[in-house]
Order: sequence, then structure tokens, then C-alpha cells
Amino acid sequence: FCTGYMANLAVVTALGDEHTEIFSEQLNHASLIDAARLAKARVTRYGHADVAGLRALLAASTAQVKLIVTDAVFSMDGD
Repeated sequence: FCTGYMANLAVVTALGDEHTEIFSEQLNHASLIDAARLAKARVTRYGHADVAGLRALLAASTAQVKLIVTDAVFSMDGD
């Protein structure tokens, strides 16, 4: 891929579809947010670094496929 943005779009849209629920961290990069929207999946946001909240959302989900999407480095917050 020529950019990280394009890589994120390609991977998330390839893995997600109408049978998928994407769990997207609140502070994700715009490329991950755009990719989730383009995937035609249901998107559920969870709080930054909130593993307990994510666990509860995953347990409550009835989606056939569950995909967690998060950044490795949150450059705007420094973590």
C-alpha cells in the first residue's frame, strides 16, 4: 500500500461486512473510522483504553462476526 491510510481502508473493508460488528476505539485515527464506515458493518464505539467496557459490549453483541479495531499508537494523546 502506498500509505497507512490506504492499508487501513483495505484491511477493515475486507474483513467487515453487513454481518460484522466493528468495535472501534473512541480515539482511533480517521483512516480507521472511515474504513469502518465503508465496511457497511455496524459500528460500536468504546472508550479509550476501556477494556472492561469493550468486554461488556462484546458479550452483549449478537453479531456473527466481531472485529475490534484500535490504533497501536495514539499520537494525539501520546499513548
